[in-house]
Parts: sequence; C-alpha cells; structure tokens
Amino acid sequence: MTFEPDPDGEYGTCTQCRRDCLPEPFEADEGLRVTFVCAERGVHSVIDPFEGER
Repeated sequence: MTFEPDPDGEYGTCTQCRRDCLPEPFEADEGLRVTFVCAERGVHSVIDPFEGER
C-alpha cells in the first residue's frame, strides 16, 4: 500500500522544515492508522486512511 501526500501537502510535508515525511502504518484500537514522521522533528501527523469508509 502506498500513501501519497495530499495535494496541499498537509500531512506529507513537515510544516517547519518543509521536508517530506515518511509514512509509517500501525495498528490502533480502531483499525489502521498512518503516522507521518519528519526525519528531524519526529511525528508530524496521524491519519486514518479509511475514515470515510466505515
């Protein structure tokens, strides 16, 4: 599964250094989540790729 940054770069780009964040999928109690991690600053955002499908 590949996750592309949204067109605005909200979750795929660090707002501080403008670097691309790497997606790291993980299991949560409610299902799959994807954490986007900046190499310099750590976790940038967490999304639910299936939010609209439940």
